[in-house]
Amino acid sequence: MPEPILIIGAGIGGLSAALALHRAGLPVEVYERADEIKETGAGLTLTEPGSLALDALGLKQESFDLSDSSAVTAFIHYQTGEVFHTTSAPEGEAAKRLGTRVVHRSDLHSLLFETVVAAGISIVTSSKLIGIEQDADRVYARFANGRTATGAALIGADGLRSVSRALLCGDTPPNRTGKVAWRSLIPTELVADLTGGHASAVHFGPKATFVRYMVRHGAVLNCVAIVETDIMADDSWSTPSNTAELKAQFTGWSAGLLALIDRIPSSAIYKWPLFDRDPISKWTFGRVTLLGDAAHPMLPFLGIGASMAIEDAVVLGRAVTESATLEEGLVRYEQARVDRAAEVILTSRRQGELVQGEKVIEMFSKPREPMSVFNYDARTAKV
Repeated sequence: MPEPILIIGAGIGGLSAALALHRAGLPVEVYERADEIKETGAGLTLTEPGSLALDALGLKQESFDLSDSSAVTAFIHYQTGEVFHTTSAPEGEAAKRLGTRVVHRSDLHSLLFETVVAAGISIVTSSKLIGIEQDADRVYARFANGRTATGAALIGADGLRSVSRALLCGDTPPNRTGKVAWRSLIPTELVADLTGGHASAVHFGPKATFVRYMVRHGAVLNCVAIVETDIMADDSWSTPSNTAELKAQFTGWSAGLLALIDRIPSSAIYKWPLFDRDPISKWTFGRVTLLGDAAHPMLPFLGIGASMAIEDAVVLGRAVTESATLEEGLVRYEQARVDRAAEVILTSRRQGELVQGEKVIEMFSKPREPMSVFNYDARTAKV
Protein backbone atom coordinates (compact mmCIF):
# COMPACT_ATOMS: atom_id res chain seq x y z
CA MET A 1 0.00 0.00 0.00
CA PRO A 2 1.46 3.42 -0.90
CA GLU A 3 2.49 5.66 1.95
CA PRO A 4 0.13 8.54 2.74
CA ILE A 5 0.59 12.22 2.18
CA LEU A 6 0.82 13.88 5.60
CA ILE A 7 -1.13 17.10 6.06
CA ILE A 8 -0.27 19.32 9.01
CA GLY A 9 -3.29 21.31 10.14
CA ALA A 10 -7.02 20.58 10.10
CA GLY A 11 -8.25 24.05 9.25
CA ILE A 12 -10.03 25.03 6.06
CA GLY A 13 -6.86 24.73 3.97
CA GLY A 14 -5.71 21.42 5.42
CA LEU A 15 -9.11 19.76 5.11
CA SER A 16 -9.53 21.07 1.56
CA ALA A 17 -6.12 19.64 0.66
CA ALA A 18 -7.09 16.30 2.17
CA LEU A 19 -10.20 16.19 -0.01
CA ALA A 20 -8.37 17.28 -3.16
CA LEU A 21 -5.67 14.65 -2.74
CA HIS A 22 -8.20 11.97 -1.81
CA ARG A 23 -10.13 12.78 -4.99
CA ALA A 24 -6.84 12.36 -6.86
CA GLY A 25 -6.69 8.79 -5.54
CA LEU A 26 -3.94 9.34 -2.97
CA PRO A 27 -3.95 8.15 0.66
CA VAL A 28 -3.95 11.03 3.15
CA GLU A 29 -3.48 11.50 6.89
CA VAL A 30 -4.24 14.79 8.68
CA TYR A 31 -2.43 15.86 11.88
CA GLU A 32 -3.82 18.63 14.07
CA ARG A 33 -2.12 20.20 17.09
CA ALA A 34 -5.39 20.91 18.94
CA ASP A 35 -6.87 18.30 21.23
CA GLU A 36 -10.20 18.42 19.42
CA ILE A 37 -11.41 19.56 16.03
CA LYS A 38 -13.52 22.67 16.35
CA GLU A 39 -13.81 25.98 14.56
CA THR A 40 -15.42 28.96 16.19
CA GLY A 41 -14.22 32.12 14.51
CA ALA A 42 -16.72 34.42 12.87
CA GLY A 43 -18.11 35.07 9.43
CA LEU A 44 -15.95 34.85 6.36
CA THR A 45 -16.22 35.97 2.77
CA LEU A 46 -16.23 33.27 0.14
CA THR A 47 -15.17 34.85 -3.13
CA GLU A 48 -16.26 33.38 -6.45
CA PRO A 49 -12.84 31.72 -6.95
CA GLY A 50 -13.35 30.04 -3.59
CA SER A 51 -16.80 28.80 -4.59
CA LEU A 52 -15.41 27.45 -7.87
CA ALA A 53 -12.71 25.63 -5.93
CA LEU A 54 -15.33 24.10 -3.64
CA ASP A 55 -17.13 22.95 -6.77
CA ALA A 56 -13.95 21.10 -7.75
CA LEU A 57 -14.06 19.37 -4.36
CA GLY A 58 -17.64 18.24 -5.03
CA LEU A 59 -19.15 20.70 -2.54
CA LYS A 60 -20.74 23.32 -4.78
CA GLN A 61 -24.34 22.83 -3.69
CA GLU A 62 -23.56 22.18 -0.04
CA SER A 63 -21.46 25.33 0.29
CA PHE A 64 -24.05 27.36 -1.60
CA ASP A 65 -26.77 26.19 0.77
CA LEU A 66 -24.69 27.23 3.80
CA SER A 67 -23.88 30.70 2.52
CA ASP A 68 -25.61 33.94 1.58
CA SER A 69 -25.10 36.41 -1.23
CA SER A 70 -23.34 39.67 -0.45
CA ALA A 71 -23.91 41.16 -3.90
CA VAL A 72 -25.74 44.23 -2.58
CA THR A 73 -23.76 46.13 0.07
CA ALA A 74 -24.45 49.57 1.51
CA PHE A 75 -21.50 51.95 1.90
CA ILE A 76 -22.09 54.22 4.90
CA HIS A 77 -20.40 57.54 5.73
CA TYR A 78 -18.59 57.34 9.03
CA GLN A 79 -19.82 60.72 10.34
CA THR A 80 -23.27 61.25 8.85
CA GLY A 81 -24.41 57.63 8.86
CA GLU A 82 -25.83 58.16 5.37
CA VAL A 83 -25.60 55.53 2.65
CA PHE A 84 -23.40 57.20 0.02
CA HIS A 85 -23.23 54.26 -2.39
CA THR A 86 -24.81 50.85 -2.83
CA THR A 87 -23.30 48.08 -4.90
CA SER A 88 -25.60 46.81 -7.61
CA ALA A 89 -27.05 43.35 -7.91
CA PRO A 90 -25.64 41.53 -10.94
CA GLU A 91 -27.80 41.34 -14.03
CA GLY A 92 -27.84 39.28 -17.22
CA GLU A 93 -25.02 36.75 -17.56
CA ALA A 94 -23.36 38.09 -14.41
CA ALA A 95 -26.41 37.07 -12.39
CA LYS A 96 -25.80 33.43 -13.34
CA ARG A 97 -22.37 33.43 -11.71
CA LEU A 98 -21.82 32.39 -8.12
CA GLY A 99 -20.48 35.77 -7.07
CA THR A 100 -19.17 36.64 -3.63
CA ARG A 101 -20.94 34.98 -0.73
CA VAL A 102 -20.66 35.07 3.05
CA VAL A 103 -20.77 32.18 5.48
CA HIS A 104 -20.18 31.38 9.13
CA ARG A 105 -16.64 30.04 9.32
CA SER A 106 -17.62 27.16 11.57
CA ASP A 107 -20.33 26.07 9.12
CA LEU A 108 -17.86 25.85 6.23
CA HIS A 109 -15.26 24.15 8.42
CA SER A 110 -17.85 21.63 9.64
CA LEU A 111 -18.84 20.84 6.05
CA LEU A 112 -15.22 20.13 5.13
CA PHE A 113 -14.59 18.14 8.31
CA GLU A 114 -17.67 15.97 7.89
CA THR A 115 -16.79 15.31 4.24
CA VAL A 116 -13.24 14.33 5.18
CA VAL A 117 -14.49 11.96 7.87
CA ALA A 118 -17.08 10.45 5.53
CA ALA A 119 -14.29 9.80 3.02
CA GLY A 120 -12.48 7.70 5.63
CA ILE A 121 -9.51 10.06 5.93
CA SER A 122 -7.68 9.79 9.25
CA ILE A 123 -7.46 12.93 11.43
CA VAL A 124 -5.06 12.66 14.37
CA THR A 125 -5.42 15.31 17.08
CA SER A 126 -3.01 16.39 19.86
CA SER A 127 -0.20 16.32 17.30
CA LYS A 128 2.01 19.41 17.46
CA LEU A 129 4.69 19.22 14.78
CA ILE A 130 8.27 19.72 15.99
CA GLY A 131 10.42 18.21 13.27
CA ILE A 132 10.56 17.28 9.58
CA GLU A 133 13.14 15.08 7.88
CA GLN A 134 13.17 13.59 4.41
CA ASP A 135 15.20 11.38 2.13
CA ALA A 136 14.88 10.42 -1.52
CA ASP A 137 11.78 8.30 -0.92
CA ARG A 138 9.95 9.51 2.20
CA VAL A 139 9.29 12.32 4.64
CA TYR A 140 9.26 11.87 8.41
CA ALA A 141 7.29 14.03 10.84
CA ARG A 142 7.93 14.23 14.58
CA PHE A 143 5.38 15.50 17.07
CA ALA A 144 5.68 16.90 20.58
CA ASN A 145 3.77 13.98 22.09
CA GLY A 146 6.41 11.53 20.87
CA ARG A 147 4.41 10.34 17.88
CA THR A 148 6.10 10.00 14.50
CA ALA A 149 4.63 9.63 11.04
CA THR A 150 6.09 8.55 7.72
CA GLY A 151 4.66 9.60 4.39
CA ALA A 152 5.30 10.08 0.71
CA ALA A 153 5.07 13.87 1.15
CA LEU A 154 4.08 16.49 3.71
CA ILE A 155 1.78 19.49 3.25
CA GLY A 156 2.20 22.25 5.85
CA ALA A 157 -1.21 23.86 6.23
CA ASP A 158 -0.69 25.10 9.77
CA GLY A 159 -1.49 28.78 9.45
CA LEU A 160 0.17 32.12 10.10
CA ARG A 161 2.48 30.79 12.82
CA SER A 162 3.31 27.71 10.78
CA VAL A 163 5.82 25.33 12.33
CA SER A 164 6.18 23.72 8.90
CA ARG A 165 7.23 27.04 7.40
CA ALA A 166 9.64 27.75 10.24
CA LEU A 167 11.31 24.37 9.75
CA LEU A 168 11.58 24.91 6.00
CA CYS A 169 12.23 28.64 5.64
CA GLY A 170 13.45 29.80 9.05
CA ASP A 171 11.50 31.09 12.04
CA THR A 172 11.05 34.73 11.01
CA PRO A 173 8.22 36.72 12.59
CA PRO A 174 5.28 37.90 10.47
CA ASN A 175 4.79 41.59 9.76
CA ARG A 176 2.87 43.45 12.48
CA THR A 177 0.76 45.98 10.59
CA GLY A 178 -0.35 48.37 13.34
CA LYS A 179 -3.96 47.38 12.75
CA VAL A 180 -6.19 45.58 15.20
CA ALA A 181 -9.45 43.82 14.36
CA TRP A 182 -12.42 43.46 16.67
CA ARG A 183 -14.99 40.79 15.84
CA SER A 184 -18.35 39.70 17.16
CA LEU A 185 -21.21 37.43 16.20
CA ILE A 186 -24.63 38.29 17.63
CA PRO A 187 -28.24 37.36 16.92
CA THR A 188 -29.52 39.77 14.29
CA GLU A 189 -32.65 40.39 16.33
CA LEU A 190 -30.56 42.34 18.86
CA VAL A 191 -29.89 45.07 16.30
CA ALA A 192 -32.50 44.52 13.59
CA ASP A 193 -33.89 48.05 13.99
CA LEU A 194 -30.40 49.55 13.47
CA THR A 195 -29.36 47.84 10.23
CA GLY A 196 -31.43 50.07 7.94
CA GLY A 197 -32.64 46.98 6.12
CA HIS A 198 -29.15 46.25 4.77
CA ALA A 199 -28.03 42.65 5.06
CA SER A 200 -24.49 43.77 4.25
CA ALA A 201 -22.88 47.15 4.96
CA VAL A 202 -19.50 48.82 5.35
CA HIS A 203 -18.97 51.95 7.45
CA PHE A 204 -16.01 53.74 5.85
CA GLY A 205 -13.78 56.28 7.56
CA PRO A 206 -10.13 57.31 7.81
CA LYS A 207 -8.00 54.77 9.70
CA ALA A 208 -10.97 52.54 10.53
CA THR A 209 -13.55 50.32 8.85
CA PHE A 210 -16.61 48.64 10.34
CA VAL A 211 -17.98 45.76 8.28
CA ARG A 212 -21.21 43.95 9.08
CA TYR A 213 -23.10 41.25 7.25
CA MET A 214 -25.67 38.61 8.05
CA VAL A 215 -24.86 34.92 7.99
CA ARG A 216 -26.95 31.80 8.57
CA HIS A 217 -29.60 33.24 6.30
CA GLY A 218 -30.12 36.39 8.32
CA ALA A 219 -30.16 34.88 11.81
CA VAL A 220 -26.70 36.07 12.88
CA LEU A 221 -24.92 39.39 12.33
CA ASN A 222 -21.17 39.20 11.84
CA CYS A 223 -19.31 42.41 12.73
CA VAL A 224 -15.64 43.10 12.06
CA ALA A 225 -13.99 46.41 12.91
CA ILE A 226 -10.47 47.04 11.65
CA VAL A 227 -8.67 50.00 13.19
CA GLU A 228 -5.23 51.54 12.80
CA THR A 229 -4.29 51.94 16.44
CA ASP A 230 -1.53 51.94 19.02
CA ILE A 231 -3.51 49.49 21.15
CA MET A 232 -1.67 46.23 21.55
CA ALA A 233 -3.52 42.96 21.32
CA ASP A 234 -2.32 39.52 22.24
CA ASP A 235 -1.32 37.36 19.31
CA SER A 236 -4.51 35.35 19.48
CA TRP A 237 -7.69 35.01 17.47
CA SER A 238 -9.81 35.11 20.61
CA THR A 239 -8.51 37.72 23.06
CA PRO A 240 -11.57 39.01 24.97
CA SER A 241 -12.44 42.68 24.55
CA ASN A 242 -15.57 44.59 25.56
CA THR A 243 -18.18 47.00 24.28
CA ALA A 244 -16.55 50.09 25.80
CA GLU A 245 -13.15 49.39 24.22
CA LEU A 246 -14.67 48.78 20.81
CA LYS A 247 -16.87 51.88 20.99
CA ALA A 248 -13.87 54.02 21.95
CA GLN A 249 -12.27 53.23 18.59
CA PHE A 250 -15.16 55.00 16.83
CA THR A 251 -15.40 58.28 18.71
CA GLY A 252 -16.96 60.88 16.41
CA TRP A 253 -18.58 58.30 14.15
CA SER A 254 -22.32 58.25 13.43
CA ALA A 255 -24.86 57.83 16.19
CA GLY A 256 -26.32 54.84 14.36
CA LEU A 257 -23.07 52.89 14.41
CA LEU A 258 -22.39 53.76 18.05
CA ALA A 259 -25.91 52.62 18.96
CA LEU A 260 -25.28 49.32 17.18
CA ILE A 261 -22.01 48.82 19.05
CA ASP A 262 -23.80 49.53 22.33
CA ARG A 263 -26.10 46.58 21.60
CA ILE A 264 -23.22 44.11 21.21
CA PRO A 265 -22.68 42.22 24.48
CA SER A 266 -19.13 42.53 25.82
CA SER A 267 -18.95 38.75 26.10
CA ALA A 268 -19.30 38.50 22.31
CA ILE A 269 -16.39 40.82 21.41
CA TYR A 270 -12.87 39.63 20.66
CA LYS A 271 -9.82 41.30 19.19
CA TRP A 272 -6.62 40.29 17.45
CA PRO A 273 -3.69 42.03 15.74
CA LEU A 274 -3.40 41.83 11.98
CA PHE A 275 -0.31 40.36 10.37
CA ASP A 276 0.86 39.37 6.95
CA ARG A 277 4.12 38.20 5.41
CA ASP A 278 6.05 39.34 2.38
CA PRO A 279 5.59 37.15 -0.71
CA ILE A 280 8.03 34.31 -1.19
CA SER A 281 8.92 32.57 -4.45
CA LYS A 282 9.75 29.17 -3.00
CA TRP A 283 7.77 27.11 -0.52
CA THR A 284 8.39 23.59 -1.85
CA PHE A 285 11.44 21.68 -0.66
CA GLY A 286 11.71 18.14 -1.97
CA ARG A 287 8.74 16.23 -0.64
CA VAL A 288 7.47 19.06 1.58
CA THR A 289 5.38 22.08 0.59
CA LEU A 290 3.20 24.76 2.20
CA LEU A 291 -0.43 25.70 1.67
CA GLY A 292 -2.79 28.50 2.71
CA ASP A 293 -1.68 30.96 5.38
CA ALA A 294 1.45 28.91 5.99
CA ALA A 295 2.58 29.93 2.49
CA HIS A 296 0.93 33.33 1.98
CA PRO A 297 -0.82 34.98 4.94
CA MET A 298 -2.48 38.24 3.92
CA LEU A 299 -4.53 41.11 5.28
CA PRO A 300 -8.32 40.68 5.17
CA PHE A 301 -9.19 43.70 3.01
CA LEU A 302 -10.10 41.57 -0.01
CA GLY A 303 -11.92 38.89 1.97
CA ILE A 304 -10.02 36.28 -0.02
CA GLY A 305 -7.83 34.43 2.48
CA ALA A 306 -10.02 31.36 2.95
CA SER A 307 -10.69 31.15 -0.78
CA MET A 308 -6.95 31.21 -1.47
CA ALA A 309 -6.39 28.18 0.75
CA ILE A 310 -9.13 26.23 -1.04
CA GLU A 311 -7.70 27.29 -4.41
CA ASP A 312 -4.29 26.00 -3.27
CA ALA A 313 -5.81 22.65 -2.43
CA VAL A 314 -7.50 22.23 -5.79
CA VAL A 315 -4.39 23.24 -7.75
CA LEU A 316 -2.29 20.90 -5.60
CA GLY A 317 -4.59 17.98 -6.39
CA ARG A 318 -4.50 18.78 -10.10
CA ALA A 319 -0.72 19.22 -10.17
CA VAL A 320 -0.09 15.91 -8.47
CA THR A 321 -2.55 14.11 -10.74
CA GLU A 322 -1.02 15.56 -13.91
CA SER A 323 2.63 14.87 -12.98
CA ALA A 324 4.81 11.83 -13.49
CA THR A 325 6.10 11.93 -9.90
CA LEU A 326 4.90 13.34 -6.61
CA GLU A 327 7.94 15.62 -6.34
CA GLU A 328 7.22 17.04 -9.79
CA GLY A 329 3.61 17.63 -8.77
CA LEU A 330 4.64 19.62 -5.70
CA VAL A 331 6.94 21.82 -7.77
CA ARG A 332 4.25 22.39 -10.39
CA TYR A 333 1.79 23.31 -7.65
CA GLU A 334 4.21 25.88 -6.26
CA GLN A 335 4.96 27.33 -9.69
CA ALA A 336 1.25 27.63 -10.42
CA ARG A 337 0.53 29.52 -7.21
CA VAL A 338 3.47 31.75 -6.24
CA ASP A 339 2.64 34.60 -8.62
CA ARG A 340 -1.03 34.60 -7.70
CA ALA A 341 -0.18 34.53 -4.00
CA ALA A 342 2.20 37.47 -4.36
CA GLU A 343 -0.37 39.46 -6.33
CA VAL A 344 -3.08 38.90 -3.74
CA ILE A 345 -0.83 39.71 -0.76
CA LEU A 346 0.26 43.00 -2.29
CA THR A 347 -3.23 43.88 -3.55
CA SER A 348 -4.64 43.24 -0.07
CA ARG A 349 -2.10 45.66 1.40
CA ARG A 350 -2.95 48.34 -1.16
CA GLN A 351 -6.67 47.85 -0.61
CA GLY A 352 -6.17 48.39 3.11
CA GLU A 353 -4.42 51.68 2.43
CA LEU A 354 -7.28 52.79 0.19
CA VAL A 355 -10.21 51.80 2.40
CA GLN A 356 -8.72 53.51 5.43
CA GLY A 357 -7.21 56.51 3.63
CA GLU A 358 -8.27 60.14 3.86
CA LYS A 359 -10.06 60.02 0.48
CA VAL A 360 -11.96 56.81 1.10
CA ILE A 361 -15.45 58.35 0.82
CA GLU A 362 -14.63 60.04 -2.49
CA MET A 363 -13.05 56.88 -3.84
CA PHE A 364 -15.91 54.54 -2.98
CA SER A 365 -18.76 56.90 -3.90
CA LYS A 366 -18.92 55.56 -7.45
CA PRO A 367 -18.86 52.14 -9.08
CA ARG A 368 -15.42 50.61 -9.38
CA GLU A 369 -14.14 48.12 -11.92
CA PRO A 370 -13.99 44.51 -10.69
CA MET A 371 -10.53 43.60 -9.42
CA SER A 372 -8.54 41.15 -11.49
CA VAL A 373 -7.67 38.99 -8.48
CA PHE A 374 -11.25 37.72 -8.50
CA ASN A 375 -10.96 36.43 -12.07
CA TYR A 376 -9.45 33.06 -11.23
CA ASP A 377 -10.64 29.50 -11.54
CA ALA A 378 -8.57 26.83 -9.81
CA ARG A 379 -10.32 24.17 -11.89
CA THR A 380 -8.81 25.44 -15.15
CA ALA A 381 -5.80 27.60 -14.20
CA LYS A 382 -2.55 26.57 -15.81
CA VAL A 383 -0.67 23.95 -13.82
